[in-house]
Amino acid sequence: MKRQLLPFWTFLMLVPCLCTGQVSIEPENFMFSGIPSKTDIVYDVDVVNTTDQVVYLLWSKRLNSAPVQWLTWICTDSLCFTPDVITCPEGAPVILQPGDTSIFHLHLNPRNVEGTGEYVVTILDIDGNPVGTITGNVNINITSSSSQAARINGLSVFPNPANDYFQTSNIPGLKYVDVFTIIGNKIKSMNAAPNKHYPITDLKQGIYLVRLRGTNGEVLKTVRLSVE
Repeated sequence: MKRQLLPFWTFLMLVPCLCTGQVSIEPENFMFSGIPSKTDIVYDVDVVNTTDQVVYLLWSKRLNSAPVQWLTWICTDSLCFTPDVITCPEGAPVILQPGDTSIFHLHLNPRNVEGTGEYVVTILDIDGNPVGTITGNVNINITSSSSQAARINGLSVFPNPANDYFQTSNIPGLKYVDVFTIIGNKIKSMNAAPNKHYPITDLKQGIYLVRLRGTNGEVLKTVRLSVE
């Protein structure tokens, strides 16, 4: 994804907002962890348009009680912003059709500095009114993160390609299994369980994304799944 702002349709500024923007955020609160030497730690959050009208969303971000060396940036489905952009420009909103989902990718580069903090992203409507808040408690620590990394590396989805169902490896802490289209639209969300079969008979042939989440809603791993 290119870190650049794209020109926005000038007609949008001439058209009144269709609604104040009611959205559902999943998860609203989560744990965000990693090792200090990793340059790009990412957490994905779903923002869903729960209305029957088109909504235009902006965002703002801040770090509370965190090391000043840390860098954060946000990517949406179509744009990636540089760390110095703390508020989404009015000319580059996230546009959601009724029922659509946009994935907000929250990025952090700890720049080899351990610490804790709070990563807060406020979702706003096109008029600048808050419609939701995402809050991540950040813990960057060598000891705790190394064991977590080993656990995450052991996660897998099988069989792959799959026909009627797929399974995941039995890793402690795996709580939710989400299935997305390749462009990021969520199809289903299921509770995880050891040796569970996750049915996919309702899916057409193609490539999908399976997102594996932990007990606090944190994304442990995202795997490509081929359905035959």
